[in-house]
Amino acid sequence: MAEKIRVKANQSGLIVKIHLSADEEISQRDLEVMSREKLRGVLYPQKKRRNQIVCTGPVGTNLLALLERPISKYQFLYLMAQTINVTQKLQKSELFLNNLILDLRYVYMSEKTREVQFLYLPVVRNYVSIDVLAFMAAVAYRAIPAREEDMGYLPRFISFIKEQKKFDADTFEQFLRKENPSIIARVKENNQGERWFLVEASGGLEKIQAKPKETIPLNQMNQNKKSMRRGMMQESTLLEDDQPCGRSDAVALTRVKTGEVVSITKPVFRVGKEQCYVDYCVYNNNAVSRSHMDIITRGNHHFAVDLNSKNGSFVNGVRITPKVETEIVDGDCIILADEEFVFQG
Repeated sequence: MAEKIRVKANQSGLIVKIHLSADEEISQRDLEVMSREKLRGVLYPQKKRRNQIVCTGPVGTNLLALLERPISKYQFLYLMAQTINVTQKLQKSELFLNNLILDLRYVYMSEKTREVQFLYLPVVRNYVSIDVLAFMAAVAYRAIPAREEDMGYLPRFISFIKEQKKFDADTFEQFLRKENPSIIARVKENNQGERWFLVEASGGLEKIQAKPKETIPLNQMNQNKKSMRRGMMQESTLLEDDQPCGRSDAVALTRVKTGEVVSITKPVFRVGKEQCYVDYCVYNNNAVSRSHMDIITRGNHHFAVDLNSKNGSFVNGVRITPKVETEIVDGDCIILADEEFVFQG
């Protein structure tokens, strides 16, 4: 393994310089694969000298430091799901799993997005065999569970690890789905998002390979929203006609901007932008508060409750009073700050 690893972080990104030992040779093939594949969740490696690799990426905190603070069940499962996902991506890209550095000091997590970044050592041979099970166990034993309803997830996870003879990604995915049905889907969904890397440049760090977002005129955006709402109403009608047993009892929110359907599966379902506090996280919208709104289900009735949010909550265009239940029905338009949803219930 590498003789020396030096880490430098600033506001623009993370730089990890790896000095290889005398018997290690940089794999040009691995560098080409990683440049072509743009693997999300792996710091981007570049050859600087014959025996030096520089890896760059977003700012993050190493897990050794991060695990000194309490971690929620969602954060822990999200970390484990990303660990599984990165092993799957390396194997799919025909990269060597043994070149992944599973050391708590050199695995980084963004405290804002909770996205994990791993170090991959692009060398021709690495005779050190990594142990994914041991890494996961190390995280679990160090984790300090935050105070919440379900604090038994860590003992369950540790007990599950002890039952495993070897690491199998599919088996671990099944376990995580039992703990949180949406966690694996969330990680795979994030893999399809915009991907960029940071590389060293003369002036510091520079983004490359960024995919520009398409700018949609405001009038077209409004027209798209209207079309989406009409489409959802038509789809709902068709479903009702097609189901001989009557209308589905599913309760959900549809995020108009993305078309994402969010199933409401709890009597009190919280929506906001801070992932560790809510049941559904509204990504990419800073106008939404950390804990913005609760959707309360009581029998066949549903209510929206604004949680003293900064920019307010609206039902069918009318701002609702904070901390007061406002009944909502199927087809209602719910807006959190400027983020629009359609309620199905």
